[in-house]
Amino acid sequence: MEGGPGSSTSSDTCVLAEDGAERLRPPTTERQRPIHVAFCIDNLSGIGGTELNAVRTAEALDPRDVRVTLISLQPDGPMRARYEAAGIPVVHHSPGGSLVHPAVRSRMAALARYLRSERVDVVHCHDLYSNVFAGLAGRMARAPRVITSKRWWKSPLRHEILNGFAFRRSDRVLVNSSAITATLRGPEWVRRSRVVVVPNFVDDDAFAPHSPEERRALLSQIGVPEGTPLIGSVARFEPPKDAATVISAFARVADAHPAWHLVLVGEGEDRESLVALASQLGIGHRVHFPGSIRPAARPHRLFEFSVLSSGHEGFPNTLVEAFAAGRPVVATSVGGIPE
Repeated sequence: MEGGPGSSTSSDTCVLAEDGAERLRPPTTERQRPIHVAFCIDNLSGIGGTELNAVRTAEALDPRDVRVTLISLQPDGPMRARYEAAGIPVVHHSPGGSLVHPAVRSRMAALARYLRSERVDVVHCHDLYSNVFAGLAGRMARAPRVITSKRWWKSPLRHEILNGFAFRRSDRVLVNSSAITATLRGPEWVRRSRVVVVPNFVDDDAFAPHSPEERRALLSQIGVPEGTPLIGSVARFEPPKDAATVISAFARVADAHPAWHLVLVGEGEDRESLVALASQLGIGHRVHFPGSIRPAARPHRLFEFSVLSSGHEGFPNTLVEAFAAGRPVVATSVGGIPE
């Protein structure tokens, strides 16, 4: 962000904090206060890659140089405690409904007043709704820098139009793969010189092996005994993820590999139809749906290999988590997956 608050010609550095954790520290400058960055997200659910990468980034920033405030469009969620544990205040501002509702402008103005009062230097929006609501509020507040983000492959046309409007009024657009850069056309068009690629990443804990107790607990949650060879997929049960293809593929090889079981970790609108499909194919007793398992539990470590059959992707966190667990991956060659 050349010329922005706290800018310098020095390169960024990594330092060790007193607790031994590695922090990202910006260039040393003569500024009198830390850069104040407002991270803006749609929700605090913590189940998606966007929310996880936002909190991981916030935790890694050195508070002596960067002061982070989290602005959430929803008031609460599981991820709130993680921000607060890192000493990051969580503030709720919401458009209150549709982004095109007449009342949104007054709510946007209220957020702009808050950004001015808090002397926010950088408004960093992480997802589809925050790009529009908080990004445009940042411009109303005349924040020195506004960053918007795109981490998804497709969205409804109305969202593409609104996000394109926000993209063109921001200083930078952050994407998580070069493939996403290529989608910034049509309503979302933005100059390539203003697009920055920052791939998704995982916590250091993602590389840690399971303790015997952790492994037994996860296998018990799944419902399989120790020693069962497992194929696994960790993804939402939604049409773009196409978990039905994983089940159909497993059915084709199940007879040749009678000991193997398939584990589909996640929740979503397609769950009932996926359970029914496994039953129809005669493999219901070998396909397991344990629900959501947090990334911190490292479910990929249970699998012999991990699978993802998405029809389109930006840059799926689940594959980075699988690689961190040392597992080979079988995946569709779409979007940012080849990267």
